[in-house]
Amino acid sequence: LGVNVTRNWAIRGELAVSDFDRNVFSDLDSDDNRGNAFNVTTTLQDSVLKLFGSNIGNVRFNANWNKQGNNFNPLDRPLQPAFNYKWSLGDSALTTEESSFETSLSYKPVRYLKFDGNLGNLQKASLGISSDRQLGQVQLLQEKLLPSLTARYENISSQTGSGQTGWNRQNITFLKTIKQFAPRYSFKREDRAVDSKTRGNVTGFVFNDHQAGLSINKLLGIDWDLQYQLRQDFLYDPNTRRKLLDHATTQTMGVRGTLVPNPKLRGQFAVQYREKNFDDFFISLPTDSMMIYQPDPQFQDTTWQDRQSHLANLELQYRNKEGTINARWDYKVATELEALREIRYFDVGENRGNFRFDSTLNEYVPDPNGEFIQIFFQTGSFENIIRLETGWQLQYRPKLARNLTNFGDILLNRISSTTYLKIEENNRGGNIRDIYLLNLSKFHNLATTANGTYIINQDLFYNERNPDWGALFRFRYRDVIANQFLQADNNEARITNDRIFQLRKRFFRRKLNLTGEYRNSLNKRWVASSPSRNLNILSQTFVARFNYRPSIQWQIQVDAERGVDRDRKESDPLQVNVWEIKPQVSYSIRGKARATANLTFINVAEVENPADRPIPFEMGNGKKIGNSWQWNARFEYFISNNITINANYTGRKDAEALRTLHLGKAEVRAFF
Repeated sequence: LGVNVTRNWAIRGELAVSDFDRNVFSDLDSDDNRGNAFNVTTTLQDSVLKLFGSNIGNVRFNANWNKQGNNFNPLDRPLQPAFNYKWSLGDSALTTEESSFETSLSYKPVRYLKFDGNLGNLQKASLGISSDRQLGQVQLLQEKLLPSLTARYENISSQTGSGQTGWNRQNITFLKTIKQFAPRYSFKREDRAVDSKTRGNVTGFVFNDHQAGLSINKLLGIDWDLQYQLRQDFLYDPNTRRKLLDHATTQTMGVRGTLVPNPKLRGQFAVQYREKNFDDFFISLPTDSMMIYQPDPQFQDTTWQDRQSHLANLELQYRNKEGTINARWDYKVATELEALREIRYFDVGENRGNFRFDSTLNEYVPDPNGEFIQIFFQTGSFENIIRLETGWQLQYRPKLARNLTNFGDILLNRISSTTYLKIEENNRGGNIRDIYLLNLSKFHNLATTANGTYIINQDLFYNERNPDWGALFRFRYRDVIANQFLQADNNEARITNDRIFQLRKRFFRRKLNLTGEYRNSLNKRWVASSPSRNLNILSQTFVARFNYRPSIQWQIQVDAERGVDRDRKESDPLQVNVWEIKPQVSYSIRGKARATANLTFINVAEVENPADRPIPFEMGNGKKIGNSWQWNARFEYFISNNITINANYTGRKDAEALRTLHLGKAEVRAFF
């Protein structure tokens, strides 16, 4: 409910009631399910203030009264992330009960001067909690001769059953633009003292933060931003009232740059270095004494180690005038603490997971109809990591020319390509300079790499934009080191390399699509803790795809695949042959219904296995020796634009499986 008293003055009110049962299965009474809240706000917008008929400035006023019961449950998030910081309260105050009143006043006597003030009070009567806030701010807005200046003062006093807290915050910022230069400076100080009734001492922190910066426009074709920060942290001595101890000194230096807009080249970069040195007393302080000096870690840094951090980012994009060449380079470097990981598998029921346990291999293998899910847990063991991510992409796509007569010109005009290279490296304690400068000889080794990946992708097209026929050569290379797991059996190195050649052709006015494909694949795996799991698999596969669409309603598709997989171990060679046939039929009524049925048949035959080894998951399309079947039928019916009915049935009979699995599902979806 609201009313506009005048053109600039409005009053608004809101009443809300909630009914929320925390446990619908409980037999206890529900007397505390219902809660209520109300809010009243009055706002005076940009009103002109006059004295004896003369304009003496503009004023803006706002007042807000909010009251919520302890049983009230709002639809939106009731507690903002900054609630504790705003009122200087701990997590014990995170309840919906609240009675608060806030007012703010803004006065602007002239266009370059502004005064702001804010008062607030918060009460949580049932918990014995109260908090009072006072804030004042003066702003000098930048003019031709004047700089931009802001001075801010804030004081918060809160009381709880365990004691009282005083939090004082001061902030000053300065900015002045002089032609293409813009120097700036800011100072911030916070003093938070917690006087505990239970412990009888004072704890808390004080910090002084100085920041200086300089922005420079269009210097050497780059817009620059330079920054230096010095922060000094202190802690109150819990053994001597109001005595401050030196805690840490932090220096941060950063450079940012953005290329001046250019039709061909765009980019930006940033480099930041941070060094934090703690006082010797806190470095040698036992871990179990941390809570004595920092009992409220939500507002304080509780990691007491000398450390450095690096952060770098580079983005470059190039596009030639004709638009036929596009290139991009992304580069990121960061240092951080990373925990060793542990892999666990949880049984979630048949057909509900994406992994299954293979008893012959004695390991979990991927399966979209499995009964286990894979969860990564972080352990309590941390290590310093230098993280690098960089990637290059180059795309060439010439403009289509139709009047060429020379064979060489026609050939070059029909060729297009996409090249992508990527390096990811999580390095343990390596030389940061080698990482910055991409010294690849220091990368990707088991001694220092926690997790690393090399990726090379190359696509070479002929007649890419011709819908009737074309050819594709595809190269995929991936080299991965996974060395970040607590269990040694989960740490491995793996190389996969796929070389694919594909031809496609359309017939009968594009109703029939034929595709032929040859794949030559390499899959290598090394497990240092378990050499018996090492693999060196070479696969050769021929694929034929038949797609026929006699009408807009019907579509018939058949995929046939013949493959030979060979593990080239010298001591225990293994070879299997694979047949896979997958027919599919689809029928659709535009805007009304769609039905699809498909069948997958996979035959795996053992050709060579003198040591009687179990067939690895990476061979035979993940199936056992013998015949494996899977079939699926799906029906969708659209009652309206926002209501659909779906029915799905899947059956599966794997080779060596004891029984056939059936899974059915039906659902009605409504979108409003």
